[in-house]
Amino acid sequence: SLFVHISGAVFLLLNHFLIDFFGLFRGYALAVAFFTGSLYYFLEIINQYNRKQLLFAILFSVLTIYANYAFLHIIVALNLIFVVWSFRSPLARTDFRYVLLFFTIELLLLFPGLLHLLELIQSGQLYFGGEVNVIQDTISSVVQYTFPVQQWTFLTEIFIGLILLSILTGFFFYRDKRISPVLMLILFALLIPTALFHFAGVKFPIERSAIYWTVILGVYFQRLSLVLGEIQSSKLAKGLQAGIVLLVCISVFQFIRLANLDHVTIWRYDSETKNMLTLLQREQKAGAICKLGISWVFEPTINYYREVNGYSWLHPVNRDGISTGTYNAYYILDEDFSRIPIPTRLIKTFPDSKTRLLLPLQP
Repeated sequence: SLFVHISGAVFLLLNHFLIDFFGLFRGYALAVAFFTGSLYYFLEIINQYNRKQLLFAILFSVLTIYANYAFLHIIVALNLIFVVWSFRSPLARTDFRYVLLFFTIELLLLFPGLLHLLELIQSGQLYFGGEVNVIQDTISSVVQYTFPVQQWTFLTEIFIGLILLSILTGFFFYRDKRISPVLMLILFALLIPTALFHFAGVKFPIERSAIYWTVILGVYFQRLSLVLGEIQSSKLAKGLQAGIVLLVCISVFQFIRLANLDHVTIWRYDSETKNMLTLLQREQKAGAICKLGISWVFEPTINYYREVNGYSWLHPVNRDGISTGTYNAYYILDEDFSRIPIPTRLIKTFPDSKTRLLLPLQP
């Protein structure tokens, strides 16, 4: 069917996690865009070698890494796949001088970034990630942000199983040029983080640092669907094809379910922070300085609004917690209410973000 053929595009275009980060225009979004371009041109080169496309693939690879270092290992994997392929392609071998030149230029362009990355490692800045394994950390993150599941549940395991089944299915068509490079990229995306974790202590990609998996799976679903669709007589192929369609349909359902014009899904808890500060300002006495106790996740946003809006009445917030210290007000997640050590009165609850603004009771 037509939907089967466009399943990859549907999976990518109607994914709320990707759209959230494109809307925020963060480094992750830029990295996803550049990575998509690099993947596209490398796949086009493998299909038919072209010097101009190789130049674009290298350029987008460099831009991906400088947009976000979290994409370094997947870009390395993509480049390695092309190097392996170039030794097998007669056209690439005859043009090997240019291939070597382009990759040398890429290494020179990336050298300052690699030095900076080493500095981040030495200063302990690369602390974000998982510590279990690539399936329970990385793949489960992709599942949780793409399908209607919460944390590690039986339903999460089912979706992970379906994704792994589709990957295993690809091995039956490994000789097909539409499948083999993407399947090899998936294997590298599984193996390299595992090796980095065990030999260098680098944590497994999770959540937004694993967002490139959405692009890889979208391309893979589309190509595998095309291959399976050509096997007209096989009931197993049709069943596997239906499984991919089911995955895409459920991800689209999740997109429709969460679609809104008020907040991004990943940071829903921050959707009312700006309104809260406006309300808190009205509660302040003229000339008084407010020391606000918060759940730690609000620290970056509140300090940002404090600087941008010139809130001289608000003391800078920190992540020290709310159970110690003296505060003139509290802005917390509902789950942190029991940790407040003193009696308080409620000013307002914010249902969308599941937060509360509270003031201490006067003695």
